[in-house]
Amino acid sequence: MEQRRVTTAEYNRLLSELKNTEAQLKQAYQERKTQMENETGYEERKLIGTGSLLYDINHLENKIRDYRRVLESVVVSDEIESEADSIGLGDHVTFSNEEGELRTLRLVSILSDYTTEVSTDSPVGKAVYGKKVGDVCTFKVGKNERTITITGVTKAAEVESERE
Repeated sequence: MEQRRVTTAEYNRLLSELKNTEAQLKQAYQERKTQMENETGYEERKLIGTGSLLYDINHLENKIRDYRRVLESVVVSDEIESEADSIGLGDHVTFSNEEGELRTLRLVSILSDYTTEVSTDSPVGKAVYGKKVGDVCTFKVGKNERTITITGVTKAAEVESERE
């Protein structure tokens, strides 16, 4: 299995997300147990949405398996922190697209939350990693080429100190 280097903060984030997902799964199991104790037949199962809960349980089990697989394959190294003025792991990157829309994403190495984070394996992540404010980055999404301009960076260390 390929080993991936991650920062201590990234490793701790992955551990925290694993624990949160395990707690969600435990709750889903309890809900399923309650449903099974109260079920009388097919029609009732249809009404209370058992199928949806089973889907959620399956999704959470797969997510936990992914987190564990990733955590087994990482090497923690804070030497991969970025230079002071370039974009690195954990940094929050603000950029504008061709239409002038602003967006801010956190650069992570693996298992990102696609609404607020972007993996270094993604087209956007590859384009911005190591760049600086003011840089124009081009990347492909399918057959389309996109261009973004980096308008701001909040370093990971700054974000961590704000949380404390």
